[in-house]
Amino acid sequence: MDQREQLFVHKSLLESERAFSDQSSCLLYRPVSQLFPNSIITISPEEPIAHACGVLAQQGFEYGLVCDSRDSIHGVLDRRKVQELIRSGGRGAAGLRVASCLSRNISLEPDSAHLGDILDRLIHGSSPYLLIVDRLGQPTRVLTGSVVLAMLQFSEGLGEQKIGRKLNRIAS
Repeated sequence: MDQREQLFVHKSLLESERAFSDQSSCLLYRPVSQLFPNSIITISPEEPIAHACGVLAQQGFEYGLVCDSRDSIHGVLDRRKVQELIRSGGRGAAGLRVASCLSRNISLEPDSAHLGDILDRLIHGSSPYLLIVDRLGQPTRVLTGSVVLAMLQFSEGLGEQKIGRKLNRIAS
């Protein structure tokens, strides 16, 4: 099951549970600001890729926001993709700059957006990265399908086997 399918399954499960609980307790209606901590790291586009990757790993981040200043966002740097690039590209890849390895395919979402809205963007949208901004437009976190899935699986205690069993019960 790919990531979009897993997100769709989780959203379907949350929607089915919504019928049995009040709206305030349903995760779908909670703003992302309540579900994910404000946690972001910024990286200069001129930074050497190997150094940026090391800083992300040392600080415990999978994704870094690439920007020159508060007003100039270039994209998102994905640590795992960069590590794969360095492993497959040899010594030359380690000397690249961040600007040559980032993803510009990002969407902006307010931190007041509900989890249901975020799931819709990740399931039906074309951007793998959602940059969450506060009411002043300042970036607060980067969300991806894998980050949201990890949170859902943790909060619901669901692995893929449990998801399959739950879906079978809903379908019956």
